[in-house]
Amino acid sequence: MASSTGAHTIERFFQSAAVRGSSDPMLRHASGTCRFDVVGVGSWLVRADNGTISVSEARGPAPADSILIASEADFLRMVRGDQNPLTAFMQGRLRVTGQLPLAERFLHLFP
Repeated sequence: MASSTGAHTIERFFQSAAVRGSSDPMLRHASGTCRFDVVGVGSWLVRADNGTISVSEARGPAPADSILIASEADFLRMVRGDQNPLTAFMQGRLRVTGQLPLAERFLHLFP
């Protein structure tokens, strides 16, 4: 079960993701979708279209080019900048399926 503070922090992260992503050079030239599954909290679909980023809450198993899966605790550490997402992936704390190069671009949404 997600903590209300954690869920609120994650929600704020996705609310501001479009602004952060639009100004990131790695996402400015990317096209595709990435679904972020935070276990016990929810799923969000982030769509990049050459600098235009949109975010929506995913309903059910929404199809995506890449899927990132993390526990609430690990996701919160990444959101706060306490955990590098690439390191979390290497440690098996962040699972990635689909197009790995595209998923790597979406990791730039984290601080």
